[in-house]
Amino acid sequence: MALPMQGFEHELAEKGLAQQPADAGSSSTARTSPSRRAVCILHLQAVLMAVLAVSVSAAVVVWSGILKPPPSSAPSGAAHTPEPELRTVEPELQTLVPGLQSAGSPFEGTAKLVRAGNTTPESDLRIQLVTWRVGEKVGWVGEGNIVDVGEHGKITSLRSSDMTAVVSYPSNTWRHFVRQLYKVVATKYGFNGGQRVEFVGPVPNNGNIEKGQIGIVQAFWENSEHVMWWDLKQNIAFGVPPTWLAVPTPYEPVRGNGAWVPLHSVNVGGVTITEKIGTSKTHEETKSSSWAASTTSKLSMNMKAGVGFKGFSAEVNVGTELSRTMSQEHAWSQSYSWTMNTESIYSFTLPPNSGYLWQWHIRTEVRSGDVLTSKTRNFAVTKGLWEKPRCLPGYELDGAACQECYSEETTLIPHES
Repeated sequence: MALPMQGFEHELAEKGLAQQPADAGSSSTARTSPSRRAVCILHLQAVLMAVLAVSVSAAVVVWSGILKPPPSSAPSGAAHTPEPELRTVEPELQTLVPGLQSAGSPFEGTAKLVRAGNTTPESDLRIQLVTWRVGEKVGWVGEGNIVDVGEHGKITSLRSSDMTAVVSYPSNTWRHFVRQLYKVVATKYGFNGGQRVEFVGPVPNNGNIEKGQIGIVQAFWENSEHVMWWDLKQNIAFGVPPTWLAVPTPYEPVRGNGAWVPLHSVNVGGVTITEKIGTSKTHEETKSSSWAASTTSKLSMNMKAGVGFKGFSAEVNVGTELSRTMSQEHAWSQSYSWTMNTESIYSFTLPPNSGYLWQWHIRTEVRSGDVLTSKTRNFAVTKGLWEKPRCLPGYELDGAACQECYSEETTLIPHES
């Protein structure tokens, strides 16, 4: 029995399909990988009919939309028993996929998503063609579930009635919807089939694609400059202009959090204390102004703040998640620290027997897994190591003691009731 497929179970139930072992020569025993519904409309024009009459291999042009449910006679959860496969009749299958409108004139300031099958002045369906061929090497966008990550197979048959393909993998054979496949050897615009790239196009857009969303390059439209790209969050295929996609760099910031870090006791007064501020960077990719701006943008979206970090990670020990507004305000106020490419000396003087010194650090995790620590000019002095600062820097009402905070939102550790 195949493992359940994450994120697809509800679609499988809706179509009344069950996963079964697939035999490359018999569709009645094929495994079906789930997808969004698609309505397949046979689109053979008179001219195409004439071409097909003299062609050795036929091509079927279909519109990708909502998949037709199985016949009402098929029990819920049972396998759909389709018509026999016609391998010699359908060596090629051309599909029309949903297309994200090109980066031309925006519509009311929002990038528009045009679904295949909707003929409008803004969308010409003929530009959305993608052809799949018997014998072609492919992968599945749901890899990691019933198919191992990076495992590729060859298409052994195609069927236009439900827009599916039987793919023979080294480990097993499965039937997939073609809109869930990617071409292994496809290369264009600097991208490769199966490559994970991020969306850098306009936000908002009516495809609900988020800035920085990671997706899989599936194929390339044959009659226009678009990339067929699978959104891994929404599990939907889009046609995206190549300028709206980018290969993530290993040092791209993915998240960041701030926390009070204990330094040392301050028992002697009248002495100048020197601490370091800034960020020590070893990779050139993190020393650019664009990297600093990207870090500010990422931290502005979401941050946690608290006291102490877990090991060498960016995760805080104790604290709270800041609101979007507070994250943005805090990120901008502390951005000087990660704009610096080295650490510098910061000096100040405290009275004798002050207590315990704390410094506010922000740790940024990059895509490679590395963590960069930015030391800020924010310090707190508590009675001892046992007494932790409670406030977000800049929102303490009692100065360096940092025990009384401006608001509940700026309180990292609430007082015990």
